[in-house]
Amino acid sequence: ACEQAPDCGAASGVLSVPPPQPGMETVGKARTAVRKLIEWSVGEWGPCSTRCGDGTQRRSVECSDGVDSHCPTTKPASEKKCRETTACRWDMGEWSTCSARCGPGVKTRQVTCNGPACHEDKPETTMPCTGHAETCDQCSLTVWGGKGF
Repeated sequence: ACEQAPDCGAASGVLSVPPPQPGMETVGKARTAVRKLIEWSVGEWGPCSTRCGDGTQRRSVECSDGVDSHCPTTKPASEKKCRETTACRWDMGEWSTCSARCGPGVKTRQVTCNGPACHEDKPETTMPCTGHAETCDQCSLTVWGGKGF
């Protein structure tokens, strides 16, 4: 038991109970010393500090009597790393010029995720195009036999 045996002074007939120690409280008129359970009071984890990428989650951790050194075990962590991807988006560059001067070609662009993971489908990085030269001579083609097109 946590309480000290009272001193029943036979000569005086007086019951003596020592005063409460830190972490104890008095109960009722008899001033019985009762040890309160001292433990860590741990809150819920808060949200990640970022919505796209690596961040930190925090929670409150306090000793139940208000003095950390009174808690008997190692203090639990009050912060931990987290990774959130709900707000990650695709960053898209400008389309290039058409790869062909005349006729069918391809345009390209850079597409990158702005975080560790993007949930939407990746947008296209290539697109068909038709090249349009400034003059007809730039698009003429000479084939075997000397005909121009």
